[in-house]
Order: sequence, then C-alpha cells, then structure tokens
Amino acid sequence: MKIYTASLIFNWSYIIFLIPALLVWSFFIWYITKVINVPGKFTIGQKIFGITFVGLFCLIFSLCWLIGDFIYARKEYSIYSDTLKKFKNGDYIEVEGYVENYAVHQDGDAKTDDIRFEVNGTVFEVHRDDTGVFWYSGDEINKDGQYVRIKYNPHTQFGKKRNYIMELEFLDTNN
Repeated sequence: MKIYTASLIFNWSYIIFLIPALLVWSFFIWYITKVINVPGKFTIGQKIFGITFVGLFCLIFSLCWLIGDFIYARKEYSIYSDTLKKFKNGDYIEVEGYVENYAVHQDGDAKTDDIRFEVNGTVFEVHRDDTGVFWYSGDEINKDGQYVRIKYNPHTQFGKKRNYIMELEFLDTNN
C-alpha cells in the first residue's frame, strides 16, 4: 500500500522571513507619527531629514532582507525540483526492511519534533512540522518493526547529509 509520493509542491513557509521587514516598516510608521506630532521640538527641515533618513534605512534593510530571502527560497526550490527530476527519471536509491531505532526528539517546542529511524542501516530524519516536498510527515511511521519500502535521494545541505524520501510504501499491513 503506497502512502506517500513526492510531488513538486514548494514549501512557501519562507514568507515568515518577511516579518522583520514588516516590523521595520511598522517602526517607520510609528517614527513618522511621533516626529510629526511633536509641535515645536523639531524644525520642518529636521523632521524631513529624520523621516527621509529613517525611511531610507527601512527601505535598504527591507530590500536586502527580501533579496536574501528570495535567494534562499530559490536555492531551496532548485534543490526540490532537481531531486524530483532525478526521482522521476528513475535515479534514486531503494531500501526495504523493518523500521529500526525509531526515536522522537523534541527540541523544547511541541511543533518541532524530529523523528529519526533506520531501515537496513540507512538513516532517515524527518521533521514533523515540515510541509516541504521531500519530508515525509512522520505520522504513519511511528514505531520499530514496521516493514517498509523507501525510495530516496541522498543530498548534502549545509554540510549535513539528508536522505529525501521520495516514495514510502508499507509492505506489511499488520503493523
């Protein structure tokens, strides 16, 4: 019984990286209202200079942040699409066997459980809260002894080797 097959659905959760840019612009709006509402403390020229200076800072910060976010998201998308193309062309590794050494590691936050297990010596680590293409959700593999067939592609990212699960199939329905 097939449970999971990868598809090209990109995880756009990188939008969360826009929050700092929104905070900077919120600060800018707050700054404008404070400067404009203080009568007699600043001259018109000082108010214009202050607003222009803070506005340019906010604009430069936001643009740099958005460019960095775009580059990171583009790189992730490239990895996803390249790995999916390999899988669709039959370029993957297949392992079949019993789930062993199943363990859940919680990083202090209930939403970020890391699940680690092995199948015939091949290590898989998945994150329960990921919704990306190659990370299996972690809800069906939940104990040692489950008999599975996994098609995966190894990939090294940020110096860490990960095995992207491309297809997961349960072969023994008794577990």
